[in-house]
Amino acid sequence: MSQKPCKGQGVCTVCWASFKTHASDGSIHRHGPRSAPCPGSDQPPADCPTKQTTVTQPSSTASGQIASSRSLSANEAHPPLASRLSHPVSPGLLIKRIPKAARPSCAALLGDLIQAIVREPNCVDKWCDLLAFGGVVLVKLKRGGRKHNVTKTILSRIADWRLKGPNHSINDDLDSTRSRKPKATKYDPAKYLASTVASKLEEGNFKAAIRIICSEDKPALDTPETLAALKHKHPPAPVDRRQPCDPDSSERFIALQVSKEEVSKAVSSFPAGSSGGPDGITPQHLKDLMAFGVDENIGQHLSDLANLLLKGGLPEEVNEVIYGANLLALSKKDGGIRPIAVGYTWRRLAAKCANSYAVTRLSHLLAPIQLGVGIPGGAEAAVHATRRWVTTMPKDSILVKLDFTNAFNTLRRDSLLEAVARDIPELYRFAHAAYSNRPLLRYGSNIIRSEEGTQQGDPLGPLEFCLVVQPILIKLRSDLRIGYLDDLTLGGSKETVAADVHLIAQEAKNLGLLLNRSKCEIACHDTSCRSMTRLFKILRTWLLRR
Repeated sequence: MSQKPCKGQGVCTVCWASFKTHASDGSIHRHGPRSAPCPGSDQPPADCPTKQTTVTQPSSTASGQIASSRSLSANEAHPPLASRLSHPVSPGLLIKRIPKAARPSCAALLGDLIQAIVREPNCVDKWCDLLAFGGVVLVKLKRGGRKHNVTKTILSRIADWRLKGPNHSINDDLDSTRSRKPKATKYDPAKYLASTVASKLEEGNFKAAIRIICSEDKPALDTPETLAALKHKHPPAPVDRRQPCDPDSSERFIALQVSKEEVSKAVSSFPAGSSGGPDGITPQHLKDLMAFGVDENIGQHLSDLANLLLKGGLPEEVNEVIYGANLLALSKKDGGIRPIAVGYTWRRLAAKCANSYAVTRLSHLLAPIQLGVGIPGGAEAAVHATRRWVTTMPKDSILVKLDFTNAFNTLRRDSLLEAVARDIPELYRFAHAAYSNRPLLRYGSNIIRSEEGTQQGDPLGPLEFCLVVQPILIKLRSDLRIGYLDDLTLGGSKETVAADVHLIAQEAKNLGLLLNRSKCEIACHDTSCRSMTRLFKILRTWLLRR
């Protein structure tokens, strides 16, 4: 009587973990979160006999130092990701807080991983180890009790990492949970809103809880239509893109370097409950590791990593990942899609340090017209100034509010890099590393390339956007000129405002920005002027009469 062969095991080519394989074709079993399975699911394993690729595998000693490497076949070594870095796929959710007893060991291992990168910044394997830290060490346990103590499990994972490497340290304690299929739950908007608000309140972020309650946006359903809308929101680069200036071509581009005190301040400035990037590491994890009495060297290690990113010059395959992000889709009240990118905490930390330095230097350049960056309470100031001007607005004057279509995702990157090189050359290397390539945005199991604009969620993005449009704002001649990021408000005589609107429309087009006429608004004493279509007709008539 024939008997089916036992299922074998193989290593996933994406997340590096071992899983059972299908007896029919030898492909890896489906694994990862149910809503976003690992891209390596149902694919041939890394140890497939047909693949004889050789890779170099570093072996870690107990002290975390990297020993000499040796060449192995794919049947013996890590999967052949050394030639292609990708976003890590965690086998589960990460714990929100690191237990106090486990923090010194976590800080020591993380410091060793960062120092290995600083010594060999072009080694892709070192970056793979850093991005795998959260998914290997901080994955939440499926069970509780004395036998499944969180601290003991984390310490055991760290010991296994140092002894066997990251690929084997988490397999044993997850084997029992992989066989259990997660329960399918139906999306309930009310329950999702309640749980999200409750989570923000527990973390102490009351401002975020209020913002979520008041917002009319909600998570978009994971459908082909949503994916198509996200791709439309991230357009390809224009064919006439100008070649960016080489950072090594001028001595002006000396990279900004920050101290561990500045890094510590930047870590503390993250709001409570800030989300993590594709590797799951959140700012709260860094706050736990930088707490008093944990490890006095972790601050220096983080500043070394931030300075390495600020210097730029990393391989393109590293930049495409480290400057990439998780992509979220929100459904707007008008039926559109709002993309939100959540990048790696490491990149956001370096960007926060850079932004603090740049805002201090450039606040005089942007004020008083641009109130979106470096002005505390800038939104309130813009509202009050506009209201005060409207109350005394002459009868022959108008007030116009202008809005751009998908502004942050369509801004030309060649114009962005030129603005950074012109106004803040210390950050050009950092900006060049982020925007001279096509970072990978992960939406579920799909990858979208970011080719234009700044990412919504990048701490440095608003400042970079304002630097690009500031030359246009300086040329305006209206009595009231207020800019709050991509929202512009003009007030004055009809002829002057008409000329300014025409100027903005023409010069913004050269930057990749287009006015969204459906969202532009007008206020005037003449009721016949209060539709945007009518406004542009009137503006055109006024321009022709001049």
